[in-house]
Amino acid sequence: MTRPTILAPCAQPLSGKERQEFCLNAKDTYTVESGTAADSTVGMIRFYKGMHLDINSLGIAWEQLAAATTTVDVGWAYDDNTTHADDPNGFFDGLDATAAGVDTDMLDTGKAFSLLENGAPEDGYITVTIRDAATDVEGDVTVSAGVSYGNPPQASTEFLS
Repeated sequence: MTRPTILAPCAQPLSGKERQEFCLNAKDTYTVESGTAADSTVGMIRFYKGMHLDINSLGIAWEQLAAATTTVDVGWAYDDNTTHADDPNGFFDGLDATAAGVDTDMLDTGKAFSLLENGAPEDGYITVTIRDAATDVEGDVTVSAGVSYGNPPQASTEFLS
């Protein structure tokens, strides 16, 4: 597993009782220090088996983190990825960190949509990974996502019959 080396406040564990029928808009900001190594992974939002994301609420905002070549990926990492693979860029891939930015256009990948639709198969983290080069500027990274447990709302098709 690509276990996050840094945990933001929303990545801290919840008890089983706190997880039951839990729904919130999780939003966390982490200050990435200048000199953070390439391939460093930040656990931004902690999730548990069965978690569903609201696809319309997932987004990332970042300040400039480097003068040149550094990119940022957003994905997920599982506590135990023997059966289910981590995907460090499953939501966003290669976002240019040489200037501040915002992105809400999640990648159209089957893996990401499966996680959103079917729920997380294991406990883990929504992660941000620094890529290509170390940061040379300190800056904030913010990830937000609507998170729920239990059955996600389903559209009724009764009126069609």
